[in-house]
Amino acid sequence: MDTSRPSSQRALVLLALAAAGLILAWSLYGGSGAEAPLAASELRRADGSGLAAQLGGPATAVVGADGLAIVGLGNRLVALDLEAEGGPAVVAESLPLPAPVRDLLIEGGRVHAALGTAGLRSFALPRPGSRDMPELAGAPSDWWTGGLAARGDLLLAADGQAGLAVWRRDPDGAWQALARIDSPGDARAVAWVDDLAYLADGGTGLRIIDLSQPGAPRFVAAIDTPGMASDVAVAGGLAFVADGGAGLQVIDVADPSAPRRLASLPALDSVESLALAGDRVYLADRQGGLALIDVGDPAAPATLARFEAVGAAVDVAVDDPTGGAAEGSRLLLADAGGYQGGGSLAAIDTVQAHVWGVEGQAPRAAGFAGLRLIDVSRPTAPLETAVFRSPSFVESLAVEDGMAYLADGYAGLVLADLRRPEAPRLLAGLATEGAAHDVILDGDRAWVAAGAAGVLAVDRSRAPELRPLGTADTPGEALGLALRGDWLYVADGDAGLSVVDVSRPAAPRLVDSVDTPGYAWDLTLDPRADRLYVADRVGGLRVMSLADPAAPVELASLESVAVALDLALDGDLGYVASGPAGLSVIDLSDPLAPRRIAGLATVGAVHGVRLAGDLAYLAAGDQGLRVVDLRDPRAPRELDAFPLPGVSERLALRSGFALVAGEHGGLLSLRLAPSEPVKALLPWLGDRSSLR
Repeated sequence: MDTSRPSSQRALVLLALAAAGLILAWSLYGGSGAEAPLAASELRRADGSGLAAQLGGPATAVVGADGLAIVGLGNRLVALDLEAEGGPAVVAESLPLPAPVRDLLIEGGRVHAALGTAGLRSFALPRPGSRDMPELAGAPSDWWTGGLAARGDLLLAADGQAGLAVWRRDPDGAWQALARIDSPGDARAVAWVDDLAYLADGGTGLRIIDLSQPGAPRFVAAIDTPGMASDVAVAGGLAFVADGGAGLQVIDVADPSAPRRLASLPALDSVESLALAGDRVYLADRQGGLALIDVGDPAAPATLARFEAVGAAVDVAVDDPTGGAAEGSRLLLADAGGYQGGGSLAAIDTVQAHVWGVEGQAPRAAGFAGLRLIDVSRPTAPLETAVFRSPSFVESLAVEDGMAYLADGYAGLVLADLRRPEAPRLLAGLATEGAAHDVILDGDRAWVAAGAAGVLAVDRSRAPELRPLGTADTPGEALGLALRGDWLYVADGDAGLSVVDVSRPAAPRLVDSVDTPGYAWDLTLDPRADRLYVADRVGGLRVMSLADPAAPVELASLESVAVALDLALDGDLGYVASGPAGLSVIDLSDPLAPRRIAGLATVGAVHGVRLAGDLAYLAAGDQGLRVVDLRDPRAPRELDAFPLPGVSERLALRSGFALVAGEHGGLLSLRLAPSEPVKALLPWLGDRSSLR
């Protein structure tokens, strides 16, 4: 493989990668103010169009009560029956929420959800036989609502850089602002004991606030901690602080005016949440998993055991179904899975980050994330007893015969039943050696682009059973796929375009690689000619000849599109998803001289594009789905926009629905407006489409 590339291109890529690193770090360690809340009314319209269903999404918060678990799952609340035969089962869901859930609290038949910059929402707990969780009230945030505590008609909210907010519920059930006290840090969680509030204040540690007069909170004392104070629990004159990368801090607060640090215990990754029960503290340590800590001697906390078979442990709650041991016998563990180590899901448009090469930070796939039930009746040997599985980072999909095959980076290949697009149902999954970025279908087989692990052939002849057949390593990071006959073409990241001989699916074989100047992300075959188009990110659009299918040769390139992430063809015209630059229209009538003839600036980074008649459907990152009129290709015009949870990356069209790979939003099923009849526009697809 020719590894040379122009020094200016290398410099541009390196600069872009550095910028992405700064953006990602900002998203993980603060910077929450960029979150753009969605209103539920925007997601579902009066004419029936809009978000019809959502499958998956990372579990970001959990609380248990009376045999139920309420889970923050992919921008909505899901109530699970923990005692259902066969494992946790959905009994109710909220409407889509405006932002991911940061904390949950059950009080007086209500569940309160902290939603970052979208503030606070309160819901009714589900009643027997009802699948609804109606919203009862809400309150805004002055910055970023993280942790909650309640007593009677009062509620405390840790509100980021706006400090601690005190709310009072009026006789009509609405929340009214009562008071607020500022804090110097980034308030993330709060515990309320007697007349004192204990505020986990991010980088400034623990602050103690007198609430004997709730309308006039008063600062009492503070103690700094070495890490990022993110959660706190208080009992018996002791405060236990989840301190991010600094682990667990034990603080003596017997004299609230003079707190002092007793002990600490290091983290394997970053302790973001904890639960206290008797002499045990349970730590959600992100990629370090679940830690069980004995604090019988608070000056010498000791690790009893760890449960590490998780993607990213981000929240933990005690749920003792027997009402027995003070330490609890069962834990509810929210496993966010996905990328970013379970970090903030709100502050960054992950599609835009992908444009600049964050892909290399993806972990290997290790199976489903979701809600994990952990038996801790033997504290030295925690045992997982059940899992509510949830695709946590859906990047691509292929649809055939009412079944959707999802490339879910962390979980691998996921199979869902989409025969009723308004009620998708999870069927099965197959963990892949590398993070799954793309999937295409070929007869009884599926091919998966598995990142650093190359490509994987999967036998789906007996679906829902999925069985691995064979793998082929590639020199880069397999991100996108295209298939023609016995040749599988791979968008291979910084290695460019790779070619794999798949005449023997059980033993696929790498035969060639062609370097490209950018970062090969996706591929489109021209059905009318022996040509392949490579969306090469900052390298623009590359045109490859397949006259010799085993040895592609570059014919031409077009770098004026700035960023190329996807291409849809319509005769001699190509429509390029150009990331932050929107949509580009390309004249491809002369394959040796492609030229840009028009463009459309859009809100959001356009990452995927599909055509239906005179319409283009754009997956526009955190700005959802955009609908564009192409009747005059030289003057494309936006007709409609559908906001969606998550980050819209790729999409497929089926019988009046757009099916969107929404990254941490999961699989999104969007009912199109009556004026956008996909079924009529795509008569040749019927119920068989493998669009990406």
